[in-house]
Amino acid sequence: MSTLSFLLIALLISIQQPTAPSASNRPSQEKRESQDSQLRLKTDLVQVRAVVTDKRGQPVAGLKKEDFELLEENRPQAISFFSVEDLTTPADSQRSGGVSTLRTPTEDAARTIVLFVDTVHISFETLARTKQALRRFVDEQMTDRDMVALVTSSGALGLMEQFTHDRQLLRAAVERLTAWRVSMQETLFTPYLAAQIAQGDRRSLFLGIEIVRAEEMRQKEVRDEIIEPQVRGRANQILAEASYRRRVMLATLKGVVERVAEMPGQRMMAVFSEGFTLANTGGGYDANDLQPAINRAVRSGVVIYAIAAQGLQPVMIPASQPGIVSGRRRENPNTRSEVADLTTTLAASERDLQVGLVTLARDTGGEAFFNSNDLNGRLQKALNDNRIYYAIGYHAPNDNSIEKGKQFRRITLRVKNHPEYKIRTQRGYQPLEAKSEEQPLTPRQRLAQAIGSPLPVTTIPVAVSADYFERENLTGQAYIQIYIDANALQYREQDQHYLFDLETVIMIYDLTGKRVHFSTKLANGNFTAERLDIAKRMGYRYSERVSLKPGVYQARIGVLEAATERVGTATGWIEVPDLDKGRLTLSALLLSRESDANQQPANKAGTVESLSPAVTQGIVIYKTGAELRYNLAIYPGKDQKTGELSMQVEVAQGDRLIYQGQWAGVESRVVEKDNKGIEVSGSLTLSGVKAGVYELRVAVKRPNSKKPVQRVASFGVEP
Repeated sequence: MSTLSFLLIALLISIQQPTAPSASNRPSQEKRESQDSQLRLKTDLVQVRAVVTDKRGQPVAGLKKEDFELLEENRPQAISFFSVEDLTTPADSQRSGGVSTLRTPTEDAARTIVLFVDTVHISFETLARTKQALRRFVDEQMTDRDMVALVTSSGALGLMEQFTHDRQLLRAAVERLTAWRVSMQETLFTPYLAAQIAQGDRRSLFLGIEIVRAEEMRQKEVRDEIIEPQVRGRANQILAEASYRRRVMLATLKGVVERVAEMPGQRMMAVFSEGFTLANTGGGYDANDLQPAINRAVRSGVVIYAIAAQGLQPVMIPASQPGIVSGRRRENPNTRSEVADLTTTLAASERDLQVGLVTLARDTGGEAFFNSNDLNGRLQKALNDNRIYYAIGYHAPNDNSIEKGKQFRRITLRVKNHPEYKIRTQRGYQPLEAKSEEQPLTPRQRLAQAIGSPLPVTTIPVAVSADYFERENLTGQAYIQIYIDANALQYREQDQHYLFDLETVIMIYDLTGKRVHFSTKLANGNFTAERLDIAKRMGYRYSERVSLKPGVYQARIGVLEAATERVGTATGWIEVPDLDKGRLTLSALLLSRESDANQQPANKAGTVESLSPAVTQGIVIYKTGAELRYNLAIYPGKDQKTGELSMQVEVAQGDRLIYQGQWAGVESRVVEKDNKGIEVSGSLTLSGVKAGVYELRVAVKRPNSKKPVQRVASFGVEP
């Protein structure tokens, strides 16, 4: 029996068999009372953050505990904890006397801020604007007393998703941000339209037919009866994908809130997103995924602000989709029905994506910002609005009724004798469900549980890259690489060699949440002391190629160390394009060093090799002056001549362009051709490049094309 299990049993015995108080057992009784108090504090404490403003919208300072009236379901509640947080004054600013606070005097963090980038609901173009705003926040708005974490809904930043004062780490994390999908096709078939069709709205169905006819069908005069099954199928697919992405995003957000709950100071979260629908797979409204995240935020005093990352975007019909019928009658063998108005549907689609963000912000005491290109201005407003706030805690009233215990409990907070004051705070919560006692798990069960967790487990630091790279001579379209920090492993010495054993697991899910790939391999290492020193500097890499159909997938990986039973997990996204559609498409941009330029991606199942090039958390690290080499596959599409394509190479650090090459024909860089496409290669010498994280950008375009196709890869430079 483990020591922890023994202590838990002993604690249960001491609680179940209390003794009469006496001078001899008074310390143990006080200890139990302290434990009971801590348990109650965690289970039924509701923490409220309130911002009070006057008629002019200015923060009101100087209020005391006695000035507030707190009600839950219109029943007055006793305020157990109270603190005035004034971030306009030094850290030792005056607090209300004689009342317990939610922070201890030793905690120096004034604010805990999460920058939550909803990468599963942000396009490639929008991400660039978001990254610019995040850079400005780190450089201009963040203070030395802020604890900040940059977190993505896709969980792709791994170890970088941690709270820190370190601006350099945050800048590197910003540069590592990538959208879940880089080549999302512009379409008018929105989740809102799909939901209307699923709910049986005939006008929306006919609009869906017109959209499919314009976007996907060359023969425009195909009868409705032939297209209708395809339209319904597309609506079902869109709703299934939207539901899955929403669950991924909100599960991650809830996990982040639980982490923030343990942090000191003011707890704020800024969510950058293009929004998400609350429609379920049947087209109905479903807030079941949303409420747990809100409940946890309310109970923990975490205030959420939502910022529409797409900025100001008027509702417009794309120029690429001309001729769509809207608002007129169509002939149909069975009925004469109007086609839903396209502009009205697009406006409703935009509002549909905003509902979830508005609810997250409003119900947690924050605010949602839309239709503004000044993302930093919105973020600064959120920070300014919370310069002075009141931290209030109370114990939720016990309710023995099971049904009542599940109901939403509304919170009302007032300032006595000041009806003119406006208070922004949490609207209410649903009680947290009691968790059943966890049973002991085997190491593999714990690994599976960790892989399923929305946030990465970093006991063993690992990273994953999931890249699309399709060639005729390669098996599978997906190239999965697991990067393992060699310094974190435990080695056993045998005959002057250092050995370790790992188990790696790869799970891949499609956008409906269905698992489409599962593999597990045993891997081991056997190094001399010299080789081990090199391996610890470079890390380990395990790679596998996987066959996937066209679509977007989530790759979840896990690593289990046999000797210590420790685990590490990571998440990545991969998009496999449909080459049969004939569009100009690019593979992932693969980086290597000069010594590895002629090597193809490995396919050595069950082996672990020392990294070359060196990789830190999944990116290639170069020495100043080294040669960076890249490979890229170009799939020109039908009837497109390779000689007509041109490409441009750029290197950037943040908003600053370090290098920009000229547009040149791709033929001069071709290394191999096949029926799938062409592979090009090139190199850059990193002379005079300072240490830091950079982006390599390669763009390819057709003649007279206004919008090239681009791929980006991050890399690092060290002295």
